[in-house]
Amino acid sequence: MSLESFTKWSQTNHVQAPHIAIRQTPHAGYGLFCDTTISASGDALVTIPSSLVLSADRARHYRPDLAEIADDRTALRLFLALEKHSPTIDFWQPYLGILDESMTDFEQHVQGTCLEQAMQAKRSSLENQFAVLQPLFGDALTLDYWVWADRILRSRAVGDTWMLVPFLDFANHSNEPNARWEVLPNGDMQIVSLSTLAAGDQVLFTYGAKSNMELLFSYGFTLDDNPVQSSLRISAAGFLDDPAKVAWMRQLNVPPALTLTDEHDNDDDQESTKMGWSAQSIYLMYLIVMDPEEDALALTLGQDDTIHARVGDTQVKDLNELAQQARKLPQHPVLLLRIVMLLLDATQYHYDAITDAIDHVKVSEMVDRYRSEEKLLLQKTLNKLTLLRDTLAQDKVVLDYLSAQQQEN
Repeated sequence: MSLESFTKWSQTNHVQAPHIAIRQTPHAGYGLFCDTTISASGDALVTIPSSLVLSADRARHYRPDLAEIADDRTALRLFLALEKHSPTIDFWQPYLGILDESMTDFEQHVQGTCLEQAMQAKRSSLENQFAVLQPLFGDALTLDYWVWADRILRSRAVGDTWMLVPFLDFANHSNEPNARWEVLPNGDMQIVSLSTLAAGDQVLFTYGAKSNMELLFSYGFTLDDNPVQSSLRISAAGFLDDPAKVAWMRQLNVPPALTLTDEHDNDDDQESTKMGWSAQSIYLMYLIVMDPEEDALALTLGQDDTIHARVGDTQVKDLNELAQQARKLPQHPVLLLRIVMLLLDATQYHYDAITDAIDHVKVSEMVDRYRSEEKLLLQKTLNKLTLLRDTLAQDKVVLDYLSAQQQEN
């Protein structure tokens, strides 16, 4: 379907946008543009009737075979995937036909970044969901369109309740928006100006305070000079080989993941600031490096089938308390050095991977901006960890411990 077909469909179904047009943008697909000067803040730019708001309930109405799908997000993704692959409802085709499929392009170019792990995990989750859903819908549901539908909903859904709003969802993002959307009492959706707009200006919303990693993952673009810093999420599964520790983490609902961040303004944990990793990541690392014999860590299964954790004689109920007790141990500098060495290895591995990718894999400006941002954060963290490692190597407790280890060997 063409833009012309979608525009005609919008007009036929009473979308009111007398001074707004959909046009191609250099980097973000389509966008909304003013055809004339809008001089007052608060002016209604576009009104979309409630009959065009594609919610999960409306999807179930149009497709009775979705009636038993209780989860709204799943129902709406199924509607998109089924109608895109095997259309049965003519009404929505002008809208579905214009939805962007180009987001698949950048996925091939995030190799070497920490975002690659996130995208692999997302793909695995979608494949597992597809395996459950496909027998219910047969050949009408394909994996390619299931993945496509997830991307579309993730990048275009409006509000906290999952819904798509044709025309409105062509508005692009800015950290300095000139418009916002609102729901009218009758359920219609409206775009309202926040400032004066000149003819030719693009109508821009804010999608919220999102880092370039979040923007690239969900929307397929990044921003130059984005004030929101990216945080890198790295798997800690390779560090966990003790079943009791893994079981306790599951009981606490703590994922085996470490978060690398450059933002510590609201973080009172000095170790986190010195290392460049989040406080929760450092707490998890204490669990990983503590030895049951040397460090008096005990994880026991109680009669209530829950795991109880102790450091020495003190019971701890979560990772935060465990870290607090670990810091009171006389061998604390040794534990800290173990943490630093493991994090150094992990950080160096990812730094080498992204450096190699930057050197050998050509990508778009959008992706390259994020890669450079990630590499800089990894480099900063390497510097912090190296400095802390060298400081700890001179600590008397560490030196005495290493000397004792050498004598034992």
